[in-house]
Amino acid sequence: FPSHDKISTNGDVYNVKTDNMLKGWTNVSGVKYVSISKNGETKSFELAKLVLDTFKPSQTEIKVYAWHKDLELENCANNNLERCTRGDRKRMFNEMKKKKRGVYYFSHGKKNYRAILKNRQGKTVTIGYYKTEFFARFMYIRAYKKEFGRLPY
Repeated sequence: FPSHDKISTNGDVYNVKTDNMLKGWTNVSGVKYVSISKNGETKSFELAKLVLDTFKPSQTEIKVYAWHKDLELENCANNNLERCTRGDRKRMFNEMKKKKRGVYYFSHGKKNYRAILKNRQGKTVTIGYYKTEFFARFMYIRAYKKEFGRLPY
């Protein structure tokens, strides 16, 4: 980890040299990454793994993964992360699928479809009523991306 980059317990990465917070990005699975440069070479790192390696260093050389206690991949705070095996990581993703904030369609009145989203607090929110199932699904995906910053799949 380059000496001019600092990481907080909340999972924020700060570059002292440029006086900027590193933004990073989220892949299609929802895992957060950040790019760090050293001696002109840039590497990408999983943010949760960086936080673990910084605040909870591994005692072994065995490859470990990050388990998010609240099953929210956006939350890379130190107190939300634990080391786990590859099998545990797969189990975490399966648990996340069970918790998935699904879209539901209900036939309503004259063949209208209702798109519903479970927000971050777990509250069910009606996005709207639409004439076609396709448009209801489209609006759900749009609302999900706005709420969680990533696609629902």
